Amino acid sequence: MHDHLTAWKAEYGKAVWRGPYDVGPVTSSVRTESRLLDAGCGSGKMAVPLARAGYRVVGMDLVRDGLREMRDKADADPVVGDVRSLPFKDGTFDAVVCYDVLQHLLEPERAGAAAEIRRVLAPGGQVFVEAFGREDMRYGGPEAEPHTFRRESGIVYHYFSEGEMESLLSGFEGVRVKSTVTRKVFRGREYIRHRIFACGTKGR
Repeated sequence: MHDHLTAWKAEYGKAVWRGPYDVGPVTSSVRTESRLLDAGCGSGKMAVPLARAGYRVVGMDLVRDGLREMRDKADADPVVGDVRSLPFKDGTFDAVVCYDVLQHLLEPERAGAAAEIRRVLAPGGQVFVEAFGREDMRYGGPEAEPHTFRRESGIVYHYFSEGEMESLLSGFEGVRVKSTVTRKVFRGREYIRHRIFACGTKGR
């Protein structure tokens, strides 16, 4: 396993910023009872509400601790796996969600992950991804690749532009990209959070 992913496993659970994701884009366009993969599910911030909403959810992550926490909260199937080489057959899922995962991969790995997501989707299946944008407060540091920075922990953080995200999902049809900038106050200081959401459909 690459050093930056080993570092991520070691750092799991230390994150300060927490909170639920917005599952609305999924629930508004994917039929309930569909087969859904949360690729990089962590403790289930997407998988849990989607399972409770009636989707047949598989939550996949590198870290077993998060999978156990997810399984305690909802009826979602836990699988240990890597988004760069998904342990599923072609066309297994009707939808794949992948939030806050692609930003921790290097460029060839991001392209490989997008291809793997497409592979495990059934024809007509939908993908939903979200990652950091370049206006985010954390942008910067020792550069590993363009717009990709390696922290002292060894974890890499990549910051997307809208165009880059659209290009990454070029294997999908009807790709839509949305950029959101919000401001948060943490310990008396204001910080900018920049997130880029994208979705698309695998052709039939």
